[in-house]
Amino acid sequence: MVKVLFFCEVSFKSGLGHLIRSSALMNLFLEENVRVEMWLDSKLDATRYYKNIEKNVFDLNKFQYEFNCEKYICIFDILNWDYGLDNLEKILSNSYSFSISPVSNLNKKVNWVLTRGRIDNDLLENNIFGSELAVIGNNVERISSIEYKKLLEKQNNNIGIVMGGTDPENMTLKIINELSSTIIPTTLWVAIGSSYRFDINLIFKKISKSKYVDLVIGNVFEDLWQYLNNCKLLILQGGLTTTEASFRGIPSINIPRFKNQSLQNNELISKGACWEVENKNLGSLKLLVEEIVKNDKLLIEASRIGKEIINGEGAKNIKNIILEKIN
Repeated sequence: MVKVLFFCEVSFKSGLGHLIRSSALMNLFLEENVRVEMWLDSKLDATRYYKNIEKNVFDLNKFQYEFNCEKYICIFDILNWDYGLDNLEKILSNSYSFSISPVSNLNKKVNWVLTRGRIDNDLLENNIFGSELAVIGNNVERISSIEYKKLLEKQNNNIGIVMGGTDPENMTLKIINELSSTIIPTTLWVAIGSSYRFDINLIFKKISKSKYVDLVIGNVFEDLWQYLNNCKLLILQGGLTTTEASFRGIPSINIPRFKNQSLQNNELISKGACWEVENKNLGSLKLLVEEIVKNDKLLIEASRIGKEIINGEGAKNIKNIILEKIN
């Protein structure tokens, strides 16, 4: 008898990516009629992201080790384990343990690390990585090359801005400040999360004097891709949404909050599926956006390459590797 336990976190700092990724993988195990539990430390109201599996979700802060099953698989998608060293030692000693988080203080302790990009260079034997392990959310649909070309034919340049569900550094405002002076007709589709703590009126104020920029703001993370349906280019922070955008076929410019986000996207960037601007070079963003939106050929090729690299099979591939490792 096998039981799978997920350990996951959601917070203002780490955002929602861990939960979305774990939920996608968890659903695959549930389809196999395997007994599954998710132990979640949620410092945000994230119930909308696991409403279909809510009966299988428990409070990680109340977790106490009690294994009474023949075979346990423990999957960590968490930055730091702060839930009792005794609990952790028992888990690791009595289960097959995996981490699917590219950055975690557990990555040198678990049996295997399965991620889309290797961050810790000294992890060799137990690190399996590659774009084929890139997990996307369950609600992301691809667009065809014909559909993407139709987006390019629209008169306005529709550009999406998504800085995560929390955006703790208010990068949204900084980006809009840079783009507000463009002279290219542009509509900015800004998605903010329910945990965005800043004054939205400041965003409107930044754009109020612009002659060429229209602004749409939505709190729409549950229906993010429907909201961004008209966008031909996205500005992202380099996390899970970047992976999903490439799978969908929408090129992106990424402004990573952390170095690991940049490292994870190396293949996408080097092959031309997306671009990157460092936070310290934010002043170059407007020029890069203007160059890209004028070049339909560049965008079409970036769309094609992104879909080629991210094939949407990441969760399935991780599940198969896990089952292979324990048998």
